[in-house]
Amino acid sequence: MKPRTSTIRMFLLLGLLSPCAPPAPAAAEPGELQARLDALDGRAPKTLWNTVQQLAGKLTESFGTQLAEVLNDEDFFDKGEEYRFVAAALALGPNRDPGLRKIGLTATLVLARKAGSDEIRSFAIRLLGEAREVDRVKSTLENIMKEAVEENLPRLLIAVSLALDRLDNTTSRQPLLRLVHDSGRSFELRSEAALAIARMSPRGALDPIVLAFIRKLSSEPSERGSLARLLFERAARLNGQAPDLIVQLEKLERENEQLSRRIRSLEVKRREVQGDALEEFIEMIRGEFVDPGAINVKALAAEAFKALVDKLDFSSFLSPADLERARRRSAGRQLGLGAEFFKLDRLSPLIVARTFPRKGDDGSRKGLHAGDRVLALAGEATMGLGAEDIRGLLGSQEPGQRVQVEVERWGQGEILNIFIRHEPVDTPTLFAELLPGAIAYVRLPRFGSKTAEELRKTISNFGARTGGLKGFILDLRGNSGGLLEEAVKVVDLLVDNPELPIVSQVSGGGRPGRQFHATTGRQLTCPAVILVNAWSASASEVVAGALQDFRRAKIIGTKTYGKGISQQRLDVPASVNRLVGGKAAVQLPNFYLELPSGHRFHGPRDSRGRRIVGKNGGIEPSVVIEAPLDKLASWERDEFLRVQYSTELYEYLNVHHEHLKFLWQEAPRSLTESENYPEFILLYSSLATSLSEDQVRAALHLLLHRKIEDERQMEFANTLHDDIQLQKAIETLGITVATHPAYARWLPDETRQD
Repeated sequence: MKPRTSTIRMFLLLGLLSPCAPPAPAAAEPGELQARLDALDGRAPKTLWNTVQQLAGKLTESFGTQLAEVLNDEDFFDKGEEYRFVAAALALGPNRDPGLRKIGLTATLVLARKAGSDEIRSFAIRLLGEAREVDRVKSTLENIMKEAVEENLPRLLIAVSLALDRLDNTTSRQPLLRLVHDSGRSFELRSEAALAIARMSPRGALDPIVLAFIRKLSSEPSERGSLARLLFERAARLNGQAPDLIVQLEKLERENEQLSRRIRSLEVKRREVQGDALEEFIEMIRGEFVDPGAINVKALAAEAFKALVDKLDFSSFLSPADLERARRRSAGRQLGLGAEFFKLDRLSPLIVARTFPRKGDDGSRKGLHAGDRVLALAGEATMGLGAEDIRGLLGSQEPGQRVQVEVERWGQGEILNIFIRHEPVDTPTLFAELLPGAIAYVRLPRFGSKTAEELRKTISNFGARTGGLKGFILDLRGNSGGLLEEAVKVVDLLVDNPELPIVSQVSGGGRPGRQFHATTGRQLTCPAVILVNAWSASASEVVAGALQDFRRAKIIGTKTYGKGISQQRLDVPASVNRLVGGKAAVQLPNFYLELPSGHRFHGPRDSRGRRIVGKNGGIEPSVVIEAPLDKLASWERDEFLRVQYSTELYEYLNVHHEHLKFLWQEAPRSLTESENYPEFILLYSSLATSLSEDQVRAALHLLLHRKIEDERQMEFANTLHDDIQLQKAIETLGITVATHPAYARWLPDETRQD
């Protein structure tokens, strides 16, 4: 009997590849498969199946040899997801070599577990269902099913349910049935789930709600509509009463519509009683907006909560993505592109300030360079975007996902397209250097979960190397805070006074707070100096203020920021989590911080974060020394950044890089002397700037500093030769840097005394 057209279409839709014999393939050109796979980078995932079917038809003996070369390439698993998916799909086709199938199956398992693209992940799961490798595949699919249920990922649930059903026909339909019956889900999701149930089992389609969705889909003039019609007819025949079933369904639809109107009416009344204004307002927007499908309800709700909490001092709402970033930050591992960015203004591109170590196995540099101008991230122009927009753009990238970055680099004639994986970047806990005279210098960028322990190890190591430290310099300049408990542990390394609290939490409303005390004994007994500036805040102010109160260290620099409050992270109600699509939190100040002397150093700020005139706050240094760049007015800072990253400075540095780099390495003190900058007057004239010559040299010096760090892939602990605050700290510890021979190469002539 000749099969009907609809039946043939059914076979094609339910299977991965048609088992029918293909026409004789054309001979493959040498290297053709490699070229086709290379061209897939960035291709829309929905086109990949067509590519698989096209290439499957060309798998002659020579093409099979090319496929073997592709799969056995040692860099295969570093290729893009599109490349690996198509190669794996070809390897899993019928009558393939067992060795190639094994590699293809491994690649598919990797993509199914953690592909950055949701579509490619679903495609890989579909491949596993067709693989006929129950022993290797089933446990992975079951784990993905568990993930989909626990993390509420409906599309993943649909894909893995179908794959498990194809694999051994043992999967439960209950999770999909719950999805179909969930009236809070979109029609698209519920109808896809219903279609999946009907494909998995003819009897599954007899559920009244499932059948109602299939009947509705059957009216679509599409392949999905054709499949729905076939499934509906099959269910009706199975029930033995197709005409009666249609009548019953029409009656059920009328009853459901009446019930839905009643439920909507009750929901409105419930909201009026409970005052659920935000949810009602979002629903109103979604119902009336010109394109409801374009509205991301979770993102809207998160932004609304952020706007509400941001009105409170030092408070923030943490969406699920924000919460995950905060967790990585405290652990010293953040997802990123391996670089630190800034913008001159909203209309400027992103500029790379510095890069973090990201080397290939062969030690070669990959990715961004300091000074690069990033024109676009993930296909979106950076001009016109603010800091929050950039963070949101990067936060939307999945871990491990390859992000396209368009870069303008000095000396390159064309725009560069770089692909960088969005993956964890290890940020150093501290930067340390053993200075001449047995002085330990340690710079803490932030107080993370490992700060105190890493500092303890560093001090112990330096002490063992010197036979005992003569001095300790702790640099907290620019340290905005972090974990209060870690700050307390750092103070505990230097003090031996368990009687007085290092810091106390005091509530404005009379709530009892904690007191943090030192333990008996101390690891570090030598004299100590703390360096601070206007951007030292919160936990760093606790360390500086407590050590000052205990008379354990001298404080050098400028007055600190004045953030003397502790913050707590609170779980939000379940209704908020539901609105934003995951676990969220709110961070609120809960206590003022009080130093051992009873001093509260918190200073109120205005809406732009500036100190309110006449209000006290911050830690006053024992010795006030202002760094030259700290003296710049706000407009001068803007001009300084413009000059530092100007084309003129890059051109100058490119021409004289080797000369200036030599001075940095062999005679850094010379970099403070104007005669060591060739043709500097021509450079200064070309800038047409209001900055002084010394300020332009300082900008050039910082740019050189960043470039050398970039080449070394390692950040310098300090720049002693132009750091007057650090020089003063060393002198405070009893070493006259102007006459000490070990420091002579670092200091300019006006400071050095031969």
